[in-house]
Amino acid sequence: MTINSGEKHNGASALEGEACPAGFDRSLSLIANRPAGWQAIDTAHVLLLAGLVASHKPNRVLELGIGSAYLSKVILSTLEANGAGSLMSVDNFFDWNHSKPLHIQELEEMSTSWRVVVEDETEFVKNAQNEEFDLVVSDGDHTRGYQNAVDVFRICQPGGYLVFHDTRSELFRLLARLPKQVSKLGFSSFHFTRQSRSDECTDRGLLVVCKDQKRRFRIDLKTRVYLMLRARLPAKLLETVKANFSA
Repeated sequence: MTINSGEKHNGASALEGEACPAGFDRSLSLIANRPAGWQAIDTAHVLLLAGLVASHKPNRVLELGIGSAYLSKVILSTLEANGAGSLMSVDNFFDWNHSKPLHIQELEEMSTSWRVVVEDETEFVKNAQNEEFDLVVSDGDHTRGYQNAVDVFRICQPGGYLVFHDTRSELFRLLARLPKQVSKLGFSSFHFTRQSRSDECTDRGLLVVCKDQKRRFRIDLKTRVYLMLRARLPAKLLETVKANFSA
């Protein structure tokens, strides 16, 4: 499509457009300032999530894993721009001796719509109420992300969305089984795995799932058997089992 830079629409150039609605400009500014030195989620994926929050208009958002709070700040800013909604973030803050680090305390004091829960995410999702949230973002304990998905799906409302990060990593083979199992169970989903820039790691995978029906998630049989053996087998024999377990 060719754009005519001289074309006018309501007295303005076709290239000028309208100003960004109040509030969303702050979200875009936060997205553009990805923290250096952190293993933070990629800017491209944060743009996608900000758009999801802006368009889905969730009332209760759950974030599993906080880290630098890069994504937390963007979600909070976008909820504020929406004029409604709250964020609950869960992290055990293992790297900070299970205490809220200073950058989290300062941000929490500045926001009335953010609640930070210091707890292991496995325990939190297990004890959370059914269909409590309408958007869940999981980017915390990747070693148990697949197993926790049973409860993560349970606490998301029908019509809500679930987002899982690092779903294509060789480091987390169980979590990498999630996209295939979600598709097998009939959930509407899209797995973002493409990378086009040398300064991004979007190929690590971002899975977006719509819980469009009151459908349950269940772990595949092969993984259930593997988890059972892992709990019972001696360490040396377990290494043989791991070597033959592929995502």
